[in-house]
Amino acid sequence: MPNTYYIQRCFALAAALSLFAGCATQTGPGPKPSTTTPSTTAPGTTPTPTPAPSRPSPELQPPSVLIQNRTPQAILEDIVKYRTGRGMTVTTKTANRVEFSMTVQKVKVPTEARIRYLLTASGGGQLLSARVFQVANPGTTKEQITEITNDVAQQLDRELAGYAKGDWR
Repeated sequence: MPNTYYIQRCFALAAALSLFAGCATQTGPGPKPSTTTPSTTAPGTTPTPTPAPSRPSPELQPPSVLIQNRTPQAILEDIVKYRTGRGMTVTTKTANRVEFSMTVQKVKVPTEARIRYLLTASGGGQLLSARVFQVANPGTTKEQITEITNDVAQQLDRELAGYAKGDWR
């Protein structure tokens, strides 16, 4: 019998990934990065796949981008427009932080995806960072919060780069 927690987590992760599906942009054709070691293997043997480098813990370094020549209010307004256009609702908003949530559909345990953006002044600009969470049984005594920032880091990097360029749509 499959582990239902594992299945629910997979569904919730898939839902969180779908939140970022709209922000994936094609930058153009180019060579694909190699996932094998350099050709130092002996003839007749197959190269060994190189494991993907892991991102540092999100608590230490969440995905972030430095945005210059824009006010924090303008940056947060763009984020709100983008995320509310994707079906998320604003749960918390301050002068330098905004948090969104969205109910995950088609799961047995009520689950919510949350994303938090934080602006901090840094080096003549604003450092925008984001963290993503999965919340099982939100608002109950059984609530479980799991950070899934590393699982969606590539999508976050593309989205944050779009805000830095002013192309957040």
